[in-house]
Amino acid sequence: MTANAGVAMREIITEEMHQLKQLIMKTIAKREALKNEMTEWYTRFPNERYTKMDNLIVIDSMLSELDSNYRRLWDFHNKMHHQRQQ
Repeated sequence: MTANAGVAMREIITEEMHQLKQLIMKTIAKREALKNEMTEWYTRFPNERYTKMDNLIVIDSMLSELDSNYRRLWDFHNKMHHQRQQ
């Protein structure tokens, strides 16, 4: 165990990471709005395909990419910083 093992690591959030977080939150809000609309659609038209399903698929893909980009940046800035402190 290292001398710093008991010290909590400070999380580094860069401006780019902050912007990605904002985009992730906006994208989640759009996704939730579409999912609510889809629920209403299927209540009204149970035997028809939801007309905006393609939009939902695109938003899910965007969300996955944004999340991956954020995670890569977080790992780079926080794991590297943590390793240097040990």
